[in-house]
Amino acid sequence: MKLRFRLFLSAVVLIGGSCFLALPYAEARVLHVDTRVGDDRNTGGNDAPLRTIARAIRLAEAGDEILLVPGQSPVHEEIKIDARSGASGLPITFDGGGNTLDGSRRVIADEWEKVGPGLYRKSNFEGFVPRGESSKAMLRRFYFSFDGKVQRMGRAGKGANAPLPAPEKLLEGEWTYVEAEKAFYLSINPEKNLAEVAILYPYLLNGVATRGECRHWVIRNLAVRHFLNDGFNLHGTTADFRLEQISALECGDDGLSAHGRCEFEVHGFTASGNTTGICHVGSSRGSHSLLHLDGNVTYNLCLLGDGAYTIRDSVVGARDGTVRFGSKGKGGLRVHLERVEIQWPEGRESALRSKAFELHPGVELSTSGMPALPHEE
Repeated sequence: MKLRFRLFLSAVVLIGGSCFLALPYAEARVLHVDTRVGDDRNTGGNDAPLRTIARAIRLAEAGDEILLVPGQSPVHEEIKIDARSGASGLPITFDGGGNTLDGSRRVIADEWEKVGPGLYRKSNFEGFVPRGESSKAMLRRFYFSFDGKVQRMGRAGKGANAPLPAPEKLLEGEWTYVEAEKAFYLSINPEKNLAEVAILYPYLLNGVATRGECRHWVIRNLAVRHFLNDGFNLHGTTADFRLEQISALECGDDGLSAHGRCEFEVHGFTASGNTTGICHVGSSRGSHSLLHLDGNVTYNLCLLGDGAYTIRDSVVGARDGTVRFGSKGKGGLRVHLERVEIQWPEGRESALRSKAFELHPGVELSTSGMPALPHEE
């Protein structure tokens, strides 16, 4: 097992009138997780890996590192951090090893009834279990992916909410849900059978989620995709919580979302194909750098509430109204942008720029090292 060192202050020793700190060490572990060959009865050593991330989190102590052994993508598991903390100077580190967590499942053809040419039906579908939220909210986040192409049917967790069509109106590569039947319908090329089409749906809720008090963590080298809600979902109280070299792709709601009074840092984050790239709400405080937010359905960057955020050295797409800052609460929202490249719609007309950028009253927005924003022109 690979070992590191945890140092703890033990005593003050007087030698010749001078004070010295006696600092005995305890061994800090690297807990290996391999979902292919691991066993949760193992110790987590390099030659005895654990099977699940959940088990590694339960075992981890201040200063430990959890390593998801490289080369096992996709990994079908969530990271749930529930009231668990490291210590000051001794964070718990989760290293994703460059792997991808995937929250999707594949449609099993034998579980669907063929009801017409290329049309299939399934009732009591488990793909969007409410999990404490209304089924309507989950249904807005829900989608199917047909041979790698996400189909949201004009709906999203925020913004777009087109009515779902009747089953007989579906085109190839579309789907619908009929509330009266509690049933989903899928439409594919009638010359194919359902097993010939790779159809996925998001099942697991969040790629990474915190609840309760979660302090002194580092999460790095990890991609998440196809989760029903958020890629990275911060709730409760986080502090000294750092995200490094991460990405969120094609999740039902936000790529990254902080709620309540979370404090965190993000260094290196890519988001595309989600409802939003980043959407923070509440009174959180966050520092961001090296972001690339583009190609999300509604907002690439959406900051709401009365929190405080800085964004540096980043690229943010701003086409079709995809940057939004809104304030709620007495304190107002505070945002500082530094050397951020806003990718405006083609053409430099101020009307296009204003349409792509929403700034609500009560927001304190400052910038440095970048061209003027629409509200400054």
